[in-house]
Amino acid sequence: MKNKGIRFEERILRSLNNMTVPSHFIKSPTPVSVQESLGNRITKGYYKESALNDFVGSYNGKFVLIEAKVTSERLNYSRVKTHQMSSLESAYESNGMALIVIFFQKDNKVMAIDYKDMKKNYKKGTSIKINDESLREIKNKSPVFLDFESYFNNYI
Repeated sequence: MKNKGIRFEERILRSLNNMTVPSHFIKSPTPVSVQESLGNRITKGYYKESALNDFVGSYNGKFVLIEAKVTSERLNYSRVKTHQMSSLESAYESNGMALIVIFFQKDNKVMAIDYKDMKKNYKKGTSIKINDESLREIKNKSPVFLDFESYFNNYI
């Protein structure tokens, strides 16, 4: 699952930085303290602190914060950590876009839910399923890119 998550995040970043309107996004670094490494590979380490949300940036002048998740067919609410929800809440309350983008492997679809709907419809112990009404699909723009631009334009 880890490698699929990395590939999904790489696809998201390529897509976010390939839009026709002014936009810029970065992948948030993971705060890892390295204890041992072999070449470029970390073999032993630990998280120094909680990681930020996966992507931060702006779309056409609007602040955007994104948390990305990969799952087979349902995402347990508990996979979205408290500090991640707090950051999304801050972005939302600051009039930004705050999203959780989920790749459902079984259906090979990318769906998104905004912070407001996540907070309203899900609690600890519940799961997000691909057919939930609060999810919106982020369609493929090509085999390489996701169409975040259409999603963002409908979001605003």
